[in-house]
Amino acid sequence: MKIDLQKSFWKSLSLLFLFTLLLGCASTPPPPKKKEKPKIPLVHFIILHTNDFHGQMLPKMIKKGKNTIVVGGAPNLAAYIKKVRKTAEKEGAQVMLLDAGDCYQGTPEGNLTKGRMVIDYMNYIQYEAMTIGNHEYDFSEKNLIALSRLSNFPFLSSNLFRKKDFQPVSYAKPYIFLKKKGFTFAIVGLTTQDLYKVAAEKFVSHLMVMPEIPTARKIRDQVALQKPDFIIFLTHIGFEADQELAKNVKGIDLIIGGHSHTRLTKPRIFGKCWVVQAHDKGKAIGRIDLWFNKKTHQLVKRKYQLVSIPQPGLKPDRETLKIIGEFSPAIEKIMNRVIGFLKKPLKRVGGTNSSPLGNLFADAMREASGAQIAFQNKGGIRDNLPAGKIRYRQVFQVAPFDNTLVLMKLKGSEILELFKKGFQFKEVLEVSGAKCYYRIRPNGKIEIYQVMIGNQLLEKDQDYVVVTNSFLADGGDGFSTFKQGRQRTLMGISYRKALEDYLRNHSPLDYQYENRYYSEKVEKGLKK
Repeated sequence: MKIDLQKSFWKSLSLLFLFTLLLGCASTPPPPKKKEKPKIPLVHFIILHTNDFHGQMLPKMIKKGKNTIVVGGAPNLAAYIKKVRKTAEKEGAQVMLLDAGDCYQGTPEGNLTKGRMVIDYMNYIQYEAMTIGNHEYDFSEKNLIALSRLSNFPFLSSNLFRKKDFQPVSYAKPYIFLKKKGFTFAIVGLTTQDLYKVAAEKFVSHLMVMPEIPTARKIRDQVALQKPDFIIFLTHIGFEADQELAKNVKGIDLIIGGHSHTRLTKPRIFGKCWVVQAHDKGKAIGRIDLWFNKKTHQLVKRKYQLVSIPQPGLKPDRETLKIIGEFSPAIEKIMNRVIGFLKKPLKRVGGTNSSPLGNLFADAMREASGAQIAFQNKGGIRDNLPAGKIRYRQVFQVAPFDNTLVLMKLKGSEILELFKKGFQFKEVLEVSGAKCYYRIRPNGKIEIYQVMIGNQLLEKDQDYVVVTNSFLADGGDGFSTFKQGRQRTLMGISYRKALEDYLRNHSPLDYQYENRYYSEKVEKGLKK
């Protein structure tokens, strides 16, 4: 057999080269992996906030179709707050609990204890600050001062001053600093400039409320000197005013609002400033999660949610139930009395129409006083009345204020002015004994063309006997015309008692609604 040496040589050399190549590949180290960026150490904070609680210690039972649902209530709020704190402790997070005012007025539990039950609850669940709202003055400034001394947390307001010496009120701090895990949070309080309109004059006439935006700028500069990591304005000025605050005052990180009872399911964002508000009466609680860089203290991310109360699976908090129970026997004895019977529900409505419940309320005031005309502000009607048995508790929740009836004489021209102001404010007064007829012009302007007093046309120069509540009689809600009333008589009857007596005297009541504000639209070229 003949061997081709040359061919064999090249074949062997090729195999050797291939072997060497494979060996080299096998021994070549893999390319170095890219180094992963070290994780930023974060610090987690949770801010829980409420507003306009209005003494709603007990949950409300609301009918929806054939079902009855439970809404709100301090025991259910407390259960959620405790759950958040427990989870946060396990995860190393810190929790803050804040309230934006109007915390205790509005229910038997709040009113009959003059706020004591609510403050006891807030102490127990460990609120860290509350801004003073207008309804904190409903039981007098003296009562507010007493509650501030009972509370374990500060009351805040940076724009409340005494007129006599231009000094800040003694029972409120303008701001506080909360220090947690090496971080500093500035909390600034701000109270509505409309305090004179929406609080009883006798309790606030000696106070001066400084303008919101200039005050906010001044206080922001003061707190900024301490170099806090996060600036919060805890306000009771309303959602519209909160947005103006966010637009016009730089350097605010978060505005937690109250006063307008606004239900915000997501924040309104103005640059780096978030505006939030959590409805009212404990129906929901706001939750803001913040994550900061532990080293640089820079805010890395944040998240907001509005949490409905009660939360599924959480039982009412026992300790809160005990707080309620301490006051309950005396309250329930009064509140469970049956007053009357309604064949159909009566609802309140805002805006420029009368409402079924508003009509009934004004009718009740006119009947109790013998006046020709009755006026009641919509804001003084705080709940609806259901069909069926009406207990005193329900009357109380509709009329929680201690306003009394005031008789006076007003000229027809002054009554006309009251109707005009209602349209100007976009919320008319509920009325009995009169009807208002108006036109809406193509440009949106409203023109009152006729007012009937009973069956007669209103006479501008004639005197009429008018009844209203003491809040309006003092010019409340901006209706200063009532202050011009002559031959005033303080009747000593509360507006709540007038409603109670009317329901008792007319039950079973099948109340028929009529709109007492009649409008007609004016098309272009018609009706000049």
